[in-house]
Amino acid sequence: MSLAFLSFVTLSLFMLHEFDEIILIRPWISQNQDHQGYQKEMFIAEEFLLAFILLLLAILFRIPELALAIGFCHTLHLLVHIMQVFRFRRWVPGGFTALTTFPILILVFVLYLSQQSVSW
Repeated sequence: MSLAFLSFVTLSLFMLHEFDEIILIRPWISQNQDHQGYQKEMFIAEEFLLAFILLLLAILFRIPELALAIGFCHTLHLLVHIMQVFRFRRWVPGGFTALTTFPILILVFVLYLSQQSVSW
């Protein structure tokens, strides 16, 4: 598996998850504005732009560790959404795509790391 493919898959799954958040966040805030436990601050577009730039740099300068780090951070972000689904006992913006893309990202990382040597 190439670094470009790893970056493409990571960014594609990130984009899918971000679109899920973008589409569902406004209705979610409207429905749950009285609940103090729900976070209202969202930085969706900025996250995607930053991930895109860093993954592009990882490809151009051949830095697989950077691509893996971005993917790892995104995986942690997905875990937060998965925990929110269990905490609030209902779907949250990004919860569905977190549950569906998390195992795919783990599989991609395992495959990449089994085929490529990475110096940490």
